[in-house]
Amino acid sequence: MAMPLMYPIKHVYRNWKLFAALLIGVTLAATFFTGIWIKTDLAAEQSLDKQVSSVLTDMESRVSLNRTNLPLALRDIKAMEGVKRVDMVARFYTPVGVPADNYTKIIYSQMAAFPDDSKIYPEWLNRPLGGIPENYTYLVAGSELAQRVSVGDNITTMITFPQPKYYNQTTIYLNLTVAGFAELTDNGYAYVSGNNYITYGYATSLSSYSGYRADLMIVGWDSTLMKLWNSTQDPSSTVEITFSIDVDREGLISPWNIQASVTKINQISDKIQNQILGKYMSYSWVNNMLSNALSNFQYSFSNMVINFFMVCAPIFFVAWYLGATVSDVSFNIRRREIGLLSTKGLSSGQIQRMFLTEAIVIGAVGGVLGVVGGLILNQYYAGTVNLNTLFSSQMFSPTIMVVTVVFGVILAFAAVFWSSRKASRIPAVEALRDYMPTDERPRRRIIPIVALILGSYKIAVYLLGLNMEQLIYQWSYSSGNILLTYLASPLVLFDAAMTFIGPILFFWGFTKLVIRDSTKFQAAASKISSVMGDLGALAAKNVRRNPARLAAIAFLIALIIGLSVQVTGQIASQEDYIYRTVRNNVGADVTVSVVNGSRGQEILKNITQTVPGIKNASIESQLTATLSEKYGTMTIKTIQPAAW
Repeated sequence: MAMPLMYPIKHVYRNWKLFAALLIGVTLAATFFTGIWIKTDLAAEQSLDKQVSSVLTDMESRVSLNRTNLPLALRDIKAMEGVKRVDMVARFYTPVGVPADNYTKIIYSQMAAFPDDSKIYPEWLNRPLGGIPENYTYLVAGSELAQRVSVGDNITTMITFPQPKYYNQTTIYLNLTVAGFAELTDNGYAYVSGNNYITYGYATSLSSYSGYRADLMIVGWDSTLMKLWNSTQDPSSTVEITFSIDVDREGLISPWNIQASVTKINQISDKIQNQILGKYMSYSWVNNMLSNALSNFQYSFSNMVINFFMVCAPIFFVAWYLGATVSDVSFNIRRREIGLLSTKGLSSGQIQRMFLTEAIVIGAVGGVLGVVGGLILNQYYAGTVNLNTLFSSQMFSPTIMVVTVVFGVILAFAAVFWSSRKASRIPAVEALRDYMPTDERPRRRIIPIVALILGSYKIAVYLLGLNMEQLIYQWSYSSGNILLTYLASPLVLFDAAMTFIGPILFFWGFTKLVIRDSTKFQAAASKISSVMGDLGALAAKNVRRNPARLAAIAFLIALIIGLSVQVTGQIASQEDYIYRTVRNNVGADVTVSVVNGSRGQEILKNITQTVPGIKNASIESQLTATLSEKYGTMTIKTIQPAAW
């Protein structure tokens, strides 16, 4: 006899209260799944934007080119697929003489020139609108050289044009007139000076480097540099050109496939290196700074994803266990229905498929509700909830909807599968009884005992506050036994695994041994319940009839409480660790160093009396002592313990 497909769907619709518990569990898990997914998306995009925002120039190549090859190389690089913008800067290191020293003292300075369409000009705050005149120069404001000259002064210098073909060079001596002092932004100074050390992905801000300006002269590209270069008789004379190459980041970079993004960017770098610059027979290399930053991001992003899954896994396990528990209860309620279906000729396989179809329907509905719940939660934590823009926001995508619905279906299917299989195989006679008899078959106690031992080990480690990784490695190193050295890594991995599953094993083993398999506990629970009247007597009968169900409920409650304490404790511990680390590294919000330590107390008193907003202040003295035995030194700090 075939079972119509619409029967389980109609059954879910007509008896929705029977499936409410399973639907709530799947919906909550799907909501959490959607919220975590969206937050991971946002965190990945924000982290990637922050990582690549420190990269001022995606790629950089310093190459010596002659007058003929320079425009050809620039044209070829711009035509490369994936390249968005190309800028170039010519740099020289030249000796400079200034009138303040009567041109007798030599100061070595950097000289730079760049075309009028360079991205440096928007970063030049007081740039000359008409360009830089011939044989005029602007000095970077704040540099030592800028402090030694005035506007209108003449400075002497020279430019050297190498001729690698003949192992020779052409040197041109010239006088430059100071036209003004260039005020550059931090990015502009990095562009023109070539100090792109911050763009390797290890720093996130230029603020730490904004105070220092090295000696740097800026001359006109067409008005000065090209005229001097063209004045050299040999067309093979070269200039060291720095190509600053920006690629199409939006088209090449994906936060969810960093390895492929790095590969694409490296391919562009290799093509520029081999196919373009290589054919001009000039020694050069491409510094792929964007690829370096992405490689660093890939490592941190992988850790972030792993941490998200570590947090999610216990939640999904609780949702699955809750679904399995309520499925057992619901199928026990539907025993008469199962018996009637069996008497109508349906096989156990058909009955199970009907139950699984119901689970698929519940999972799909729960997945859709979970998407809505996840979007609402993310809007709530973002500060505003607007149902009109719920599905049109940047946080929602069809991929999230499809994957979340599939997740809900899989979760409901997994939660119902074993319960439906067991329920579908109940004989018709047994299914028509008022309640199922207790399963008296002996159970294997070894598995709960092992689980309890393993879980107790981790609970003891938590209570004692032991760092097992450190203790294991110290033990292996101090013992001098090579066998223990080989065992150290597996033991550390075992301890790390117990960190996540240890509490689960403890609660599961404890509930199985004490609640399900202990007749003394069941008798004590029955006596306590019987004192509470008729309701207590009914509860006592339920304890005796189905101790396994009681154990499952107790395990579920203990697991939820335990995971809540564990997650909250980890967050509190991490917050405390970050706070202590900052306090240890910084020491104080503000530090004042004085040379005359004997007046330290007087200075501190003056500061605390005149400066508002100071909560605590203390003196810390430091000196260096020489060690006579090892001929070394030791730093000694003295403090006032009560105030410090």
